[in-house]
Amino acid sequence: MNRAAGILLVTLLALLLILPLAACQSGSPEADTAAQQSETSHDARYFAAEYDAVTRVIGEELAENCQQSGAVPAMQKCFRVKLVQAFATPAEGQRACAPLMAIDPYVECISMGSLAADMRSKIPPSNRPEMQSADWRKPQPFLKKLVKGFAIGVINVCVDRKTETRSCIRQEMPRQLEIVQPLRQRCEKLSDDGDYSECIGEAMGLQFFHRAAVRLSMRDA
Repeated sequence: MNRAAGILLVTLLALLLILPLAACQSGSPEADTAAQQSETSHDARYFAAEYDAVTRVIGEELAENCQQSGAVPAMQKCFRVKLVQAFATPAEGQRACAPLMAIDPYVECISMGSLAADMRSKIPPSNRPEMQSADWRKPQPFLKKLVKGFAIGVINVCVDRKTETRSCIRQEMPRQLEIVQPLRQRCEKLSDDGDYSECIGEAMGLQFFHRAAVRLSMRDA
């Protein structure tokens, strides 16, 4: 049980801290370089092609949505608005991120903060930490708390069921993270617990970015 929980903590935390934010920067040479660095550092082992595709779509959709906005200030405003829409950032997150004028901190605040808020919603209330404004602007430490809460919740469920722990954890991780069946099935083929946990973590991030891409593709009528 302890080993499985440790694997869960390490692999999910690794995913949460390296999700490719560069995709949210609209098509500049700097964004291309950052995206390449992100792909290299992420090293998605199980959904590499899917990650590459969805991050490119996000960048393209941001550019398509905002390139007709006119002057640079208008384009920047459009970018910020569309980013919020893409990641379905709640009001408290928008308020926390609004003071950030530089684009990189703003992208991190909106995207990673929204990911943290989404993951927080999947954690039972008894293990769910409060999310403050500072947690949006500096999400990495808060994500560590979330991963710990998530791991404790999974272990508690499996202990209460009094079933075989390893099998239970492998079932509960994707269930609680709401991983869709096609992605889940690809991970289930992996017998190694570390590989399986990493695959589930990648699937969670892929779903999160896919939802952002879909929202961006919904043009205003």
